Amino acid sequence: MTMAVYEVNTFQRDVFPLQYQAVGCGAPAIVIGSHQYYPKTFTQPLFEHLRCYFMDHRGFVLPDTPVTEADFSLDKLLDDIEAFRVALSLDRVILIGHSIHALIALEYAKKFPASLSHLVLIASSPIAGNALHAIANQCFEESVCKERKQQLMHNIQIANSEDASENAFIARMIMLAPMIWYDYNFTGEALWQDVYLHPFGAEVIWNK
Repeated sequence: MTMAVYEVNTFQRDVFPLQYQAVGCGAPAIVIGSHQYYPKTFTQPLFEHLRCYFMDHRGFVLPDTPVTEADFSLDKLLDDIEAFRVALSLDRVILIGHSIHALIALEYAKKFPASLSHLVLIASSPIAGNALHAIANQCFEESVCKERKQQLMHNIQIANSEDASENAFIARMIMLAPMIWYDYNFTGEALWQDVYLHPFGAEVIWNK
């Protein structure tokens, strides 16, 4: 999977050098998540209508100094987005969030409603963390075809034979691809290429 390379800039928040890249022309849209991951998921025609700011949140950044759980609080993530919008002199923006980032986007809309023109929530759920995982597992077991289940078991066997301790979260996302993607043979591995994920930060943001 290839895409055009755009200039990457840094927006410093506390000890987190958040990186971002701006792509396209048109109405301003902030995309929450990784500046490396999400540009690969957008189609080129969209950039003819939107100026997309693909912005890291703290979970996708190597901090300058040691951090604590409080550094990854929801309020910190929301304030980072608002500070980013103000720093770039953006008026009312479209805010786009996918999966866990959709929940973050929704909370931002509640905290900073005057900063938004539109809110876009993609593949969202009303909850996150272990409660969501339990529901997803039950739904998968009861609802999907045997081929999809077989592919998941195959992925689990491969994952168990490999040492992925350094990038455990990303390895888990690739392993669980049949539970995530419409095409259960698609791993999403290319999307994660060059993506940094802070292990402790990911645990706090995704599971707390």
